[in-house]
Amino acid sequence: MIIRIIRKIVNSIKRNGFKRFIVIQFSKISNWLKLINKKEDPVEVSFKLHSELIDKIYGKGLDVVAGQLSDELLKNLKTEFCNDSCFDYKGEIINSQSIHHILKVDDHSKDMRDTLIENILPGNLHIYNSKNPTLKQLHDELRQMFRKHIGSPFVFVNTRIWKSKPNSKKFGPNDWHSDGFVPGHRKIMIYITPLNDDYGSFEWKDSNDNIHRLNNEKPGKVVFFRNSDVVHQGVPGKTHERISIEVTLMRSLVNGDQNWQGHFYGRHFKNLRQIEALYNNNKLTKI
Repeated sequence: MIIRIIRKIVNSIKRNGFKRFIVIQFSKISNWLKLINKKEDPVEVSFKLHSELIDKIYGKGLDVVAGQLSDELLKNLKTEFCNDSCFDYKGEIINSQSIHHILKVDDHSKDMRDTLIENILPGNLHIYNSKNPTLKQLHDELRQMFRKHIGSPFVFVNTRIWKSKPNSKKFGPNDWHSDGFVPGHRKIMIYITPLNDDYGSFEWKDSNDNIHRLNNEKPGKVVFFRNSDVVHQGVPGKTHERISIEVTLMRSLVNGDQNWQGHFYGRHFKNLRQIEALYNNNKLTKI
């Protein structure tokens, strides 16, 4: 069955060329959307159909994989994005209600924003795109580290950084949860500080509800995971702030950089047209 599907895809690419093949797939998705029940969210269904296409071609990839940043990249991230001047101590970022032209953005209540202010310090990494040499270095290293585990080409969607205060409340990211992103998206967490009882750690549950923990790890630990399928939580440190970088990506038919400024509250792409538009503008490259 899988071999027949792959042969069909390969023959289609040979007949139409790679770019035409992608256009045809988007056209099919658009036609499918016209047939779906009006009660269903057409945007979410489009992501679901796109994700099913990727899964048929490449498989689903792995659930959780850990890695380690190079010492050079870790040093560059600390120098450029981890100084006190990079973090918002006034709550301006958390209280921002701005929208984004590409990303779906969380709209938190005032109570939630107040809780965030009490427990985290957002940084300014999200204001940059892949033209920033250090951010590009991070994305390139992550792509090389996890491309086989992700299993398909992918696009970097959003990148942000924050400090978690010691002894933070058990809420939101510091409590068991899955992210509920539209299909196809994944996350990579990068820990600039050590993972231990003093700085905090990262936990997740496997399909049998067994708890796994990243702890007693040196700075620069990285974990890729299916954030909307794998239940996970951050565990605050007892003594020190934990500095975390979160990278969101989306599996696709082609690789792509984050050619736009991110958003601290950015979740995932607003709609599938972003992938199509980026490809048509030649901002994605075939692997």
